[in-house]
Amino acid sequence: MNHLATTKEDILTASRELIKENGWAAVSIRAVASRCCVSAGTIYNYYESKADLIGDTIESVWHEIFFQPQDQYVFNDVEACVSWIYERLQYGNMKFPGFFSLHSFGFIKEEKTDGKKRMIQTWEHILNGLCVVLKNDPKVRADVFDKQFTEKQFADILFSLILVSIIRQDYNPSSVLMLINKTLYYYLQRSDSISKTKFSLKTLEVYDDWKEIYHFFYEENIYFIIFLLKII
Repeated sequence: MNHLATTKEDILTASRELIKENGWAAVSIRAVASRCCVSAGTIYNYYESKADLIGDTIESVWHEIFFQPQDQYVFNDVEACVSWIYERLQYGNMKFPGFFSLHSFGFIKEEKTDGKKRMIQTWEHILNGLCVVLKNDPKVRADVFDKQFTEKQFADILFSLILVSIIRQDYNPSSVLMLINKTLYYYLQRSDSISKTKFSLKTLEVYDDWKEIYHFFYEENIYFIIFLLKII
């Protein structure tokens, strides 16, 4: 066996291939060594334990799923960004069957805390990205956010909905996009001056109702996210 022919990327590629073929249970030091045509000792030169290997593999899977989009427009448009996230989730579910399932989350739990930390880091990256896009999108109404209801809170709601979609394996973003459209861009749909006038008279009332709904949804989903993190 050629111990010098294998790189860390070769090892991670082999791990991802094993997941694609047989799920997380197929990943082990010996299985990866066999796929790379090296000894188990070679893998141990890079990873002290299976848990370390799983941690890096999780990170590499997320990286493959959420590769940098060629069209940077997605970082300046909330609709485009959420659509892209759902497209990548669908890709990940197709390429890595079971990766998003609660069974896989439970499997990661068995691998101490490193895999869990890598997953949470990815989630935080997505959440922070949503906050940036909400601030950069020029189409967002100027009166949507304030000190009582911030971009961060709305990003939390969007991310909660994304998590629910992951668990349900439902990668159709239409409902989330409708929520975004009617909340952030609604005034753009009122083209004639009469409609704009009528809408402006009701804006405060409707806006206050939405804020109450969002605050309730946000508070309720905090418990859901905590529950989910406990599961994994």
